Amino acid sequence: ITKMTISVALPPLRQPGKSISNWEVMERLKAMVHSHQFSTLRIAKSTMDFIRFEGEVENRALVQAFLACLDGKTIKLSGFADALRVRAAEFKLDFPTRHDWDSFFRDAHDMNETLPGERPDTIHLEGLPCKW
Repeated sequence: ITKMTISVALPPLRQPGKSISNWEVMERLKAMVHSHQFSTLRIAKSTMDFIRFEGEVENRALVQAFLACLDGKTIKLSGFADALRVRAAEFKLDFPTRHDWDSFFRDAHDMNETLPGERPDTIHLEGLPCKW
């Protein structure tokens, strides 16, 4: 399972009382990848300027197909003159490299690798995909 981030840039709302349906935008995104299907697709952040979605696909091989269908494309919503621009990318996890890991424990003066609980043998898992 691989995560993706999809950002949809919203046009400025010129008419008071007019709103953009996040649900409609999500359904349009699903329709744009017509030959494939997201495992999950959810709204990560919604502002007046953009909507950010987080999606999951079954495997990494499908990511390129999803990016080809989504990245740089536009969505036309009924009732709006301007098209919404879509940007998509594979989600990059923020985790330390092997070098960062080794240098942190090597250079830490308050840790003793010979004592239990102070060795780099503890794993903290966070931000895993829904289906893991």
